[in-house]
Amino acid sequence: MNKILILAPTLAFVISGCLSQSSKEAPVPEATLPEISIDNPADKPMPSPSTVATAASHCQEGEKVAFNCLVEEGKNLSVCLAGSHALYRFGRLGDIEMAYGSVENQFRLTEDDTGYTLFFSKKTHRYTVYEEDDGTEGGVEVTLPTGKLRGFTCQNEPLGDGLESVKGSSNVSLGTE
Repeated sequence: MNKILILAPTLAFVISGCLSQSSKEAPVPEATLPEISIDNPADKPMPSPSTVATAASHCQEGEKVAFNCLVEEGKNLSVCLAGSHALYRFGRLGDIEMAYGSVENQFRLTEDDTGYTLFFSKKTHRYTVYEEDDGTEGGVEVTLPTGKLRGFTCQNEPLGDGLESVKGSSNVSLGTE
């Protein structure tokens, strides 16, 4: 402890000496920085938030976020619109565990008094992505061939335009479950 107290004044003296020497040198001209708008750095039209892929979704640049939320185990559930078709992606960001959707992969969208549900099957598993009518809750349920159910509930309020926004997609049909 005594050594620190003894060194502190010495260190302060050395630092002040360095500062006083640099003040005797010629002044350094200030750098001129270009003006950049904070709200829009590139001064380009800003796209709507749902068309911008964010770090918090699996939707890629140019895809529209229809539905996205964080679920258990730090994984993300994303339903994206790529042109005229819907896509489903699930897993940790940067590590997609399961993806579904192309022109050939079909989804079925239903609506009832509780909200929208998007169904699809892959191999022997049936997936049910759901969103409550008020858009505050959602998740996915996976039914295994044994009939066992595995669910992932959104930990945050889902983001995006909502499951309803996939209605016009070429690989989504409307109807009953």
